[in-house]
Amino acid sequence: MAAAAAAMTAARAAATPIFRSALGHPTGGGRSEATCRPSGGLCASHVSLSRKKSLRVQATQQGLASSTCVPTCLQLSSGLRSTRPDGRLLSATWQHEDIACDQRRRRTTMICASAAPVAQTAMAATSLITLLPPQFGFVTLTALSSAVLVQWQALMVAGQRKKLGIKYPTMYEDKPDSVFNCYQRAHANTLEYYPQFLSLLLLGGLTYPVTAAGFGMLWVVGRVFYSLGYYTGNPANRMRGAWNFFGLFGLMILAGVVGVQQVKAML
Repeated sequence: MAAAAAAMTAARAAATPIFRSALGHPTGGGRSEATCRPSGGLCASHVSLSRKKSLRVQATQQGLASSTCVPTCLQLSSGLRSTRPDGRLLSATWQHEDIACDQRRRRTTMICASAAPVAQTAMAATSLITLLPPQFGFVTLTALSSAVLVQWQALMVAGQRKKLGIKYPTMYEDKPDSVFNCYQRAHANTLEYYPQFLSLLLLGGLTYPVTAAGFGMLWVVGRVFYSLGYYTGNPANRMRGAWNFFGLFGLMILAGVVGVQQVKAML
């Protein structure tokens, strides 16, 4: 009898760690080697405290994964329920852990939600850049040079306005041979063509960036000669840079070619 009782005791002691591990309780020594907890939406095994490392949860906030955005444990464990060997759920035990974990992570979750729109915008911009042709940088530099041109003309007009004492909002002098009017018209005429220039430059540059940049620089340099001729005070001298229109016409043709190609691709 004593031998049988000892055998039953030994068998029960051997089965107890397995049963306690299945229940999610520590197997011994107060430290859990296989405790089942909701971490990152998965049932992760915990190692001893000497080898324990902090777990980083990769969460998805509006379709964006970020290691700094941690969802609440209630979200992680939603629908995640395990059963004990007797068939009863462990949700009652996990509920208390979920509430405490949610309180600790609430601030991080709020930061994640507020940062999501910024991250979406950055990713959209990055995706757009990757779709541009490799030589699109020439188009960008051409657009930048045109902006410098417009600012230079504006500064020249401001200098003449200060020199002649013409106050705002006077646009033109009431003189037939006014030099200030020539400066003003050189700037105003460029601004009249500037919107269509930029539109045609960008549209053509999406498919033919080098060609578009070449036509664009032709327009920019031509506008410099156009302005310098106008600044002499003789309006007829503006024709020194009249060839800038070849650049604009080239961009118009290039944009037309791109448009036709796009329509053909749809048919």
